[in-house]
Amino acid sequence: MVKHGKSGMRPRYFKTMVPDIPIVLCSRCNHFFHEEDFEFATLQKKECPFCKLPVDENFGKQLLD
Repeated sequence: MVKHGKSGMRPRYFKTMVPDIPIVLCSRCNHFFHEEDFEFATLQKKECPFCKLPVDENFGKQLLD
């Protein structure tokens, strides 16, 4: 699900057609990436390859209470 913030647009839902290939969604620019490509790019520069959002080692991990 992609939320558009305060723009008033309804959330959009997407379905992966190839479930064997993991994908990642950037929380800022809402671009989809292949997980391996995104990890490789973020390990090199520690930022999203498209919008340059700084990414730390906990990006995408669920927090346990």
